Amino acid sequence: MDPTAAFEALFREMVPKVHRFAATRLGESNAEDLVSDVFHAAAVAWNDGRRNQVTPAWVMAVARNKVIDRWRQAERRSAIALRYRGHADELVDFPEDWSQDPRREDVLAALERMRPADRRLIVLHYLDGMPQKSIAEALDCSIAAVESRLARARRSFRQLYRPQGAPRA
Repeated sequence: MDPTAAFEALFREMVPKVHRFAATRLGESNAEDLVSDVFHAAAVAWNDGRRNQVTPAWVMAVARNKVIDRWRQAERRSAIALRYRGHADELVDFPEDWSQDPRREDVLAALERMRPADRRLIVLHYLDGMPQKSIAEALDCSIAAVESRLARARRSFRQLYRPQGAPRA
């Protein structure tokens, strides 16, 4: 059988099965996107010379893995939204004149030079106003660990922060 006709036959056979599988797990609105992703992967594998690998079982395994990926993505988005939605009332507004504050550039420069983990703690606690308990929950660690990490982050910031007019190290 012609390779193009063979792929087309596989496609016609499997599209309804993959669509039903995806629709029952993700809903009708996401099923078509998943079908498209699955058959894109199948076409890539087929064109890369792995035609013998692209079987109905392989197509369903790819569909299962893509459903699981979508579930994980949705779970991460939900966790992030919940994490920050729960703290919206705790956020501290920046001063209206922050853009004009003479310390702004020096603060931003110090934050930029910090390790990402330290910068994240400083921003969450001091700029977003998140309490240590909430940071501990968000980072899935103990309050003592947050306190220790914040102490290190503050030391790092003090070492890197040089106000205007102060000598640079």
